[in-house]
Amino acid sequence: RFYLVSSDTVAVTSIICPRKSSQTIFQEDLYPAVPGPQPSMDIEAWQSGKNSRPSMISMKPRDIKSVFEVSKEEGGKSRSEEIKRTKTRTASKTEMDLKAMASLQKPEI
Repeated sequence: RFYLVSSDTVAVTSIICPRKSSQTIFQEDLYPAVPGPQPSMDIEAWQSGKNSRPSMISMKPRDIKSVFEVSKEEGGKSRSEEIKRTKTRTASKTEMDLKAMASLQKPEI
């Protein structure tokens, strides 16, 4: 569920993502890796001002194949095509956001 907030309203929006119902394929494109329990650096490195990305872990169960590990006929996807599609979508959304920001007018005081 998403909430679209404007100056005088809040609209609840739902998104449905059609997928094949399967107990044998993990939808890794919907459930990406998350920060894991292991620290990515020790306390001394952090105190000295260093920074690093968190150690990530997959949410995929061990006994289920990823959507990227099965053929397209079985309902799988190509990881490289998905990355390319995501980058294109992100670039398009960024352009739309920039146009929307440019069209905003400052209120007169």
